[in-house]
Amino acid sequence: MTETQTSQILQPFDLFTVNMRELDSLVAIYAHVSNHPITTLKGEPCTTEILLKQGIVFIVTCWDEYIKQLVTSAFEFMLAHAENPDVFPLQVKMLSSQKLQPPHPDRFDNDVVRRRKQKARENWDSHLWKQDIWHLAGEGWIRLLRENIDAVMKQYVDTFQSPRPDNVDKLFASIIGIKPLSSHWAWLGMSCEDAKKCLNILLNLRGDLVHTNQSHRLVTIDDIDYFSLLVNKLAGISANVVREHVYKQTGQFPWLDSGILDVPAYQQARCH
Repeated sequence: MTETQTSQILQPFDLFTVNMRELDSLVAIYAHVSNHPITTLKGEPCTTEILLKQGIVFIVTCWDEYIKQLVTSAFEFMLAHAENPDVFPLQVKMLSSQKLQPPHPDRFDNDVVRRRKQKARENWDSHLWKQDIWHLAGEGWIRLLRENIDAVMKQYVDTFQSPRPDNVDKLFASIIGIKPLSSHWAWLGMSCEDAKKCLNILLNLRGDLVHTNQSHRLVTIDDIDYFSLLVNKLAGISANVVREHVYKQTGQFPWLDSGILDVPAYQQARCH
């Protein structure tokens, strides 16, 4: 099958790798301070632990932002290239239909108008009308979705928190209909369950550090290296899986294959 690049959007994975490059600076500073100890203004020895803590927080921040960018880019590409509304999840279409809801009866209505409005509201409240509108709107469906893209983003992306496997799966299923994304997170030396376990450990470490400045175990420079490779692999796999899904829905590829090479194996010492 010949790939056709149909969009000028930047591959979300490329944006992710650009953001992650800043981690190199942190690692370089850590190495320098470790080999050339410095002191605070009070003359006390500087600890390098703060750099490692910030490294964990930084990795999770990049991962969280990447997940949001990936699903947003995929949705916008589908919106630009889809030929019918069936490629979008029902909840997205129903959310976009909210502005079309029929009016409630009011005290000025006669009996005929009141009954008609009541019936329309009953259909709306039972979700039937919000589903049927997509079969009645003709070419207007795409305009309706485009006009309400901000509502979709606000409902799902802006409120997204904690990029754990289950939450990531729900986000992508809700917006572009792919499920479950995390089921693809596996490679030689790393099962899907272990990959999700390691990601959750990373999120746990970040949560501990953000809320208490302590973690359930010591964070080392090896953790920074391992978890940066882990999220890099998860990001690359996710980009490729979403890419294939978008192609199946629109007949066009939104971006090139990520071409991920780094593949960390499961390490019990890191993921506990």
